[in-house]
Amino acid sequence: MRRKTILTAALILFAAAVFYRARLVERTAREKVVSVLSEWEKSGKPVDTHRLGMGVMVFTAKVSGVLRENGTIEACVTPEAVKNLRAGMRFTGRRGQRSVRGKVTNVSPKPDLTTGLHAVSLKVSGQCDFAKGTIIAARIETQKLQNVLRIPKTAVFHENSPRVWVVKNGKAKLRALRLGRENEDWAQALSGVSKGETVATAGLRSLKEGDRVRETSHPTPSPPYGERIKESGRIP
Repeated sequence: MRRKTILTAALILFAAAVFYRARLVERTAREKVVSVLSEWEKSGKPVDTHRLGMGVMVFTAKVSGVLRENGTIEACVTPEAVKNLRAGMRFTGRRGQRSVRGKVTNVSPKPDLTTGLHAVSLKVSGQCDFAKGTIIAARIETQKLQNVLRIPKTAVFHENSPRVWVVKNGKAKLRALRLGRENEDWAQALSGVSKGETVATAGLRSLKEGDRVRETSHPTPSPPYGERIKESGRIP
């Protein structure tokens, strides 16, 4: 009987300790939230930003093919993808940490009767260290637009239409956008923003019109895909 009483008391004390610990954690978390909100009211919500400028937008098509003799890569693409491809386009291919470069030599206008895919041949320029039969993922540069007002796609969100938060005089201002072409990293801004303006690129959903904001960084965007290839010789 006494042992049972001691066990019951121990369980009660344990439950009380767990409850107290949970309340303490909850109180600490609440105090942290209050502290963060107080800091935001004092100095503004911290947001990553990007200053808009003119630049190059590179568009690429992804293909995978098998390396054959004499440095030729044989690949197949869909009827939709083949519309953007033609002989003479440059490509960069990658396998692991190694890369190769070259040009498209042939694009079949007719699809295979069995698969419905179009054959595409790529020729590697210079020395190729890959073994015959290696599968290589390649990016073919299909188009390059010069002097484009680019906006990072991380800055754009959609509420019926594209929108962006412009940071001006330490406050967030909501703008509607009209966009043009898009690639993996950038969107072409046709209207709504101007060169030299600063836009938020993170924490977009937490912002409200007129919020005080504190710019935490001005990330330098990576160069266009084609320029990265030209500078490093490798696919990023």
